[in-house]
Amino acid sequence: MDTIQFVDQTIRDAQQSLWGNMMRTEHIVPIAETMDTVGYRAVATVGSQAFTVAVRNLGEDPWERIRLLSGLMPVTPLRGSYQTASLSSFDLSTPRDIISLWIKRSVANGIRSFWICDYQENMERFRYFAHIAKAEGAEIVTSLMYTSSPLHTDEHWVAKTRIIADSKDCIDRIMISDESGIITPERTRELVSLVQRNCEGMPLEFHGHCNSGLAPLCYLAAIQAGVTTVHTAVAPLANGTSLPATETVLKNMRRLGYESDLDEDALAKVSAHFRQ
Repeated sequence: MDTIQFVDQTIRDAQQSLWGNMMRTEHIVPIAETMDTVGYRAVATVGSQAFTVAVRNLGEDPWERIRLLSGLMPVTPLRGSYQTASLSSFDLSTPRDIISLWIKRSVANGIRSFWICDYQENMERFRYFAHIAKAEGAEIVTSLMYTSSPLHTDEHWVAKTRIIADSKDCIDRIMISDESGIITPERTRELVSLVQRNCEGMPLEFHGHCNSGLAPLCYLAAIQAGVTTVHTAVAPLANGTSLPATETVLKNMRRLGYESDLDEDALAKVSAHFRQ
């Protein structure tokens, strides 16, 4: 059976979903060195809106958070989540020179992996962003953001996957993302299989939220269909509108015969820290 890898979303999407991005740097720093020993494929850190919240609501410097975590977690790549046309809001008018500088400073401060999203599916704009990050030596992950509508047919997903596969010069991995938590296990299996048949061997990740309660089952379906990396959070910041718990996914997938290299003692310490 395959060895499954984990991207930790505890301090990024999980706390955004449950705490509205109100997690402070002081909540993270004491446990950062332990997080670095868990064995995550990457730790997601900051997103576009997190910069705004850090400055306006928390009075913090988000760049300092990245620098601190990069120093405390030298082994595990830090992943940043960015929109292609805006940096700290949903305003799509950010000049490209500013975006280019932002990307370069992100890498300089410690971001080694980028999840890049374009909500308008503008591939020209995406490729511009991705090429800059690749030139700085970063890993690039793009996403197929799931929804259900008469327009989002199997043919739609195949076409989008092939567009991504044609951009392998600047894209390393594909993340299938169910941000609204509406996908079912059956549809997960179908969608992952479709993407896998058309992605020309690109590694697949799966990211889903627990709004409907089905996400833990969808994760198992995704793994069985060929996904090798899943996004989770430690139990105290999992479930609800957040992502499935790392502990739960790990236990369930092992019952199906899959393996993981996570250090469960270190994982338990991280979970205990955020439970306090």
